[in-house]
Amino acid sequence: MNYAKLPNDVRSKIQLWVDGVTRWDGDCLLFLLPLKRKGQAVSGTAVGGVNYNIVLRRWTWVAAGKSLSARDCLLSKCGNPACVAPGHAQKVSREELTNRMRRVSSSAKRAQLLHLGAKRRKLSDEQEREVMAWTGTYKAAMEHFGISRGLYFDIRKGKRRAAAGSPMLMMAQELRRAA
Repeated sequence: MNYAKLPNDVRSKIQLWVDGVTRWDGDCLLFLLPLKRKGQAVSGTAVGGVNYNIVLRRWTWVAAGKSLSARDCLLSKCGNPACVAPGHAQKVSREELTNRMRRVSSSAKRAQLLHLGAKRRKLSDEQEREVMAWTGTYKAAMEHFGISRGLYFDIRKGKRRAAAGSPMLMMAQELRRAA
């Protein structure tokens, strides 16, 4: 959608809606609704009986007076997928993005390149033991250790390293030694 070609009254109503679903946190302009579509800040609003699907990072970029074609993509420079501040976005062509993605081998690294999804981090055995002993909420653990929800629950269920005290993997090692 070419936001610049929308009538002024529609643009002003959408901007009022955008102001209501974002807030400044330091230098970041954070989208307050849940992230959709691969971690992007996408949401819809109705103006005058017409529904508009708004990609907030693109909207704020155009609203700041910067040019953007349909073939351009905006990547986050600050690493926060909820940030839609135009100063924290980097414009790249779709072809350049495709070339970058081809050079990256794993999907985790691709997500890191796009700053999408949860943080990816390798933990030491000691850190995994700390996660196993964690008594707070899983959200607090994710924040504290910088790990994804899936990794947190894999560690807690014992699906990780035997050296960190995983009962399932320790039992599998004992069975291998006995055989």
